[in-house]
Amino acid sequence: MFPENMVRTILPIFSLIGLGYISRWRGLLRGGDERVLSAYIYYFGLPALIIVDLAGVVLDADALRFVGVSLIPLAVVFGVALPAYALLRFGRGELYLLLTTSIFGSLGFFGLPFISIAIPDQRAERLSVLAVSSINTVAFILTVSMLETRGADSGIGALRGLPMRLARNPLILSILIGLGISVTGFAIPESVAEPLHMLGGSTTPVALFMLGTFLYGREYRSLSWLFPSYS
Repeated sequence: MFPENMVRTILPIFSLIGLGYISRWRGLLRGGDERVLSAYIYYFGLPALIIVDLAGVVLDADALRFVGVSLIPLAVVFGVALPAYALLRFGRGELYLLLTTSIFGSLGFFGLPFISIAIPDQRAERLSVLAVSSINTVAFILTVSMLETRGADSGIGALRGLPMRLARNPLILSILIGLGISVTGFAIPESVAEPLHMLGGSTTPVALFMLGTFLYGREYRSLSWLFPSYS
């Protein structure tokens, strides 16, 4: 059973990544075209997936506990990074880079596609979207707050534009819409739900295909410089 599940998960993932890689290798796509795929996922695919899945989530005590557990990694990152910053005395810019890359990575872009293939179950997908929504909301607020206040004379003044940035973010908006539908029990009209399902269903293949296009032509050498020594 285990080898069968492993093959069922790994084969589609690497096939889609390989097709993306081949599309660049054979010149079907050019450098920079992956930005179009990324924009499609960010502004259309993921928001549609988040809305339809969160709309079907029942926000009971179990779901809220699940959200709490999902946020533990963020607390761990801050619990490790801030003491390390104080002890090792590395630059403030390095601290911001560490926190940003740790808490605002590719969780949604590639985590949800992996779950949808590895565990083809609607409940698993909805729980994954719930976890991504809670983590992304907190992580996005923290990330934008850090970037806005970096190098600013007044942290409070720099954060004045934060609400507008959050209001324009498609992932935050889709999370709020999905949760609003779940709480109110509003039934999405079929004429709206169908295109949302179609857009959301395209997220997995497009995200993995995009990863293949991104990997083409890049060399990964001399990675030791990523691990500086502090004397």
